[in-house]
Amino acid sequence: MMKEEVQGFQIEAALDYVKGYLQRSGFRPFSFRLWTDEFAGPTLFAVLLKYSAFWKEMALVDPSRALLSRLSQFDGNLQRLRKIAFVRYTRGFYLVPWDVLNEVAPNLTDLTLVQVSIGIESRQHIPWAQLTRYCEIDCSWSYAPVGHQGRLSSYRKLTNLCVLCLRLKNSDFRETDTPVELPNVRAAALHFFDSRITKITQSFDMPMLEEFSIEYSHVWVDASNGLDILMPLSSPRLKFFRARLHSNLPFNGQHNPDCTLEMFPDLREISIDVPHTISDTIVSRLIPYNDQLPLCPKLEIIRLSNKSFATDLCKWQTLADMLQARFRVPVVQGISRLCTFEFSTDEVAHDVNVTTGLKALRKRNQWDIRVGDECRFPAWDELHLDTSDF
Repeated sequence: MMKEEVQGFQIEAALDYVKGYLQRSGFRPFSFRLWTDEFAGPTLFAVLLKYSAFWKEMALVDPSRALLSRLSQFDGNLQRLRKIAFVRYTRGFYLVPWDVLNEVAPNLTDLTLVQVSIGIESRQHIPWAQLTRYCEIDCSWSYAPVGHQGRLSSYRKLTNLCVLCLRLKNSDFRETDTPVELPNVRAAALHFFDSRITKITQSFDMPMLEEFSIEYSHVWVDASNGLDILMPLSSPRLKFFRARLHSNLPFNGQHNPDCTLEMFPDLREISIDVPHTISDTIVSRLIPYNDQLPLCPKLEIIRLSNKSFATDLCKWQTLADMLQARFRVPVVQGISRLCTFEFSTDEVAHDVNVTTGLKALRKRNQWDIRVGDECRFPAWDELHLDTSDF
């Protein structure tokens, strides 16, 4: 059997499956993710277009030019469409028909762009002000050198945004003297991959922020940096904080990260995998003394790595005392009981005494203490909060 014949049978089978599903769905709104070769895509999309009035979520992965051409000529009704994702993995540059989508899908609130080029015309037609969730991964903002300013001006229009996810190079986003104000953002995840850390987090003003995740890949660390450079600006309502840095070089321990954490009294989760940021002082301040509230009194989840502890800056006894104090039912009002403690280790770790001690505490008290391979640091964009929560 010829390759073309096999491909034809596969397309027919896919068409039958899609048609059957759509017929069974009746008049209920549905979501779809279309990722096919350039021959099957337009054919399958033509079938889906017949039911476009019921689209709720649409994700197009590596759409062909023919498929996008069909979409650009569409003049129907996409009133129910709330979520759109355009993803480019293997195919070359393509233009998204934003002018058409802006007209036929007036209720769009959730937009995901992966490796898509965002040009001047695209920026003009994307409904930034009505988005409640925006995810941008490895996208390029064309027409440099104004691309940077175009990015900033577009971000400033995200006045109703609740969830923000960005993955980009530091060089793609320069620091600004005037922070980008995002007054309604409740959850934000930032991932940067570049050679050095900058104060990009200080370029966003998110006063309502409750969850923040930040990750850096492939970086070297300036000795003048401290944990504060990873923290969000003016976010007193913060409840969940995660920071991960893929580097073996230490942060500067002189920045007193415990003072930084004092700014966030409502924290429920701290997940830190950043070299040499946790000291004996921080751990001891998590212990309540003399009926006084400790640092971060509402903590329920603590995730740390062996790399997070600076050499000789944290004693096992201090860590054990903290766990025993926070896992037990608190006697002081305003302190939450710790639910989970994770201590991850890397392949070159020499923390046998610590891991053995943690396992002994778990066995003796039946506490949720996880060690080594039992731990799982959440992905950078794995957020508790989502637009459905607002």
